[in-house]
Amino acid sequence: AVLSRLEVAERQLADLAAGVGGRLDVGTFQSVSVALLPLVVADLRREAPELDISLHESDDVDELLRGLLDGDFAVTFLLGPVDDPRADVTHLCDDPFVAVTQADACPLEQEGDPEPAMPLGMLTGYPVVGNSIDDSGQVIIDDGLRARGVVPRYVFRTADNAAIQAMVAAGMGAAVMPLLAVDQDDPAVHIHPLDPPLPPREICVAVRADRTVPPAAERMVALAREHIVDVSTVMLSPH
Repeated sequence: AVLSRLEVAERQLADLAAGVGGRLDVGTFQSVSVALLPLVVADLRREAPELDISLHESDDVDELLRGLLDGDFAVTFLLGPVDDPRADVTHLCDDPFVAVTQADACPLEQEGDPEPAMPLGMLTGYPVVGNSIDDSGQVIIDDGLRARGVVPRYVFRTADNAAIQAMVAAGMGAAVMPLLAVDQDDPAVHIHPLDPPLPPREICVAVRADRTVPPAAERMVALAREHIVDVSTVMLSPH
């Protein structure tokens, strides 16, 4: 019985070293959890079915980075830029900000173009639906609008991207969202570029730079780099 348990332990250690067993804790945020991470996790589970993958979601970049540096996560997805020498950061893609409007009552002159650009100045005083005020992505949006003298009238804030889009579809107002967070197949909304555009968010993935990276974490980074190509193709295609 003792020898049998030792053999099991040896196999588990070998699996852990090879990245096909053990536990992998991953930090993530909402839009990555919806658009990218399911593709990565599906591949990783096929390759390493004995690997215990645990996902931890937060829309606070500082919290995700702290989780990585404190050892709570072996790998985490982040919004860049990240300026910490302890983190080995891989840039995955730039995620542009877009305006989302109700399809049946678009406030823009369309003239044959179903998705004309929305002038940023139009958002001043306009009813707008947005993320929670302390959301890292929303901070980028609000700071970008404020820098251009644009002060929207927020009528609803939520931590749920799907709820934002649903409220836009219901006619509550427009929204400024990162494209990765938008369900582009929703016929109830239109997606518009911004004029002038806001600087895009940087989607990144990071591991510890000053520690040995588990093979499973390295593989997750590699899969994220592979799948972001497909996700970015959808993001950049006509909407």
